[in-house]
Amino acid sequence: RKYPSKKVGLTILITFIASYLIWIHVINSYTNKWVYPILNLLNFPARIGFFAGSLLFLIVLYVLGEKINNARWGARSKVKSK
Repeated sequence: RKYPSKKVGLTILITFIASYLIWIHVINSYTNKWVYPILNLLNFPARIGFFAGSLLFLIVLYVLGEKINNARWGARSKVKSK
């Protein structure tokens, strides 16, 4: 299987996360309720910190998963151009 470059993979991950966070805020704007009760307890700066920490955690998991995959299956091979 040909994996995307780390830059492309992280871009896709961050785009998905940003879309999900926007969706969470859309739901909150329509219902005036957070989909995760912890967000009710956090003020605005704490929510920003929570989201930033979550993003950082997911990036670490992505990189760790890539390292574990490469350790198990070997580093991805470069495709030779013709």
